[in-house]
Amino acid sequence: MQDRTHQESGFTLLEIMLVIFLMGMTVSGVIMTMSSAGPDQHLKKEAARFIGVLELAEEEALLSSIEMGIVIEEQHYQFVYLDDNDKWSAFNDSKFFAKKELQEDMLLSLELAGLTAQGSLLGDRKLFADDDGLFEDNGGLFEGDDKQARIEPDIFIYSSGEITDFTLTFTYIDADLGDSSIKVQFDEYGDLMINSTMDGF
Repeated sequence: MQDRTHQESGFTLLEIMLVIFLMGMTVSGVIMTMSSAGPDQHLKKEAARFIGVLELAEEEALLSSIEMGIVIEEQHYQFVYLDDNDKWSAFNDSKFFAKKELQEDMLLSLELAGLTAQGSLLGDRKLFADDDGLFEDNGGLFEGDDKQARIEPDIFIYSSGEITDFTLTFTYIDADLGDSSIKVQFDEYGDLMINSTMDGF
């Protein structure tokens, strides 16, 4: 009786192959659904991806005692951290915090404390706008072409667990059907909310 019980408790090779096949079919179905999804699904997907990575960054900042931030551009966003030289640097070796590109018919807009971010917040980030003359930095004095671009985050993720209050809007541009958007909001009470022009989200 013991030998029979031991034999019946395992899985046959055919059963394992069947499970792998079914899992593969499920993943393929999800990919096909996402690739053929309309604007609403694309917006939901991008908002969900942003929230997921933001929550990971919040945990990373708290557990590793580092200051982090997010650089917001019109069609991409980038997580950064404050390095040992007190300079903001990109995560070059992290697939989670790597630059996230949006598709070309989708745009980002940022509001901080009710004010729409413009100019330097969504433009080129350099230590100084003027390209001529001398300026002073931690590395010494540089002239003209020796100036280096410097990252400045728009949203701050502190090692204390606090995050800058913000509203980030994902907008899908559609000339035929009209624009649709979804907003990810982090308020002063530490609540993360989603507001949408779409139904059912």
